[in-house]
Amino acid sequence: MESRHTIHYSVIVPAYKENGNIRPLVTRIYTALRRVDSPVPAEQAEVIIVDDNSRDGSVETVQTLQQEGYNVRIIVRTTERGLSSAVVRGFQEAVGDSMLCMDADLQVCVSVFACS
Repeated sequence: MESRHTIHYSVIVPAYKENGNIRPLVTRIYTALRRVDSPVPAEQAEVIIVDDNSRDGSVETVQTLQQEGYNVRIIVRTTERGLSSAVVRGFQEAVGDSMLCMDADLQVCVSVFACS
């Protein structure tokens, strides 16, 4: 994983029972960022999965992706539930000053934020 000091872009992904989508989502994000025409360098991005204690193998999938060199991490929430609070938690944990929130289902980009 990259040093936290070089991360400028954070992708927040709230998730519940989305293990089947995590690998395709993370690999597609980084494939897009590695394109020569990408305005965002892949090495300056992180993906944060905020999981509501799915217990579906999501943690293990993220660990495997990390071992493969992807800058992805998972936050497992055991006492909180819900999309809005998961997004807020992801923003709180993010290192980047530009943040994107997207659904884990590979279909919707929710919001883009630039913070200063």
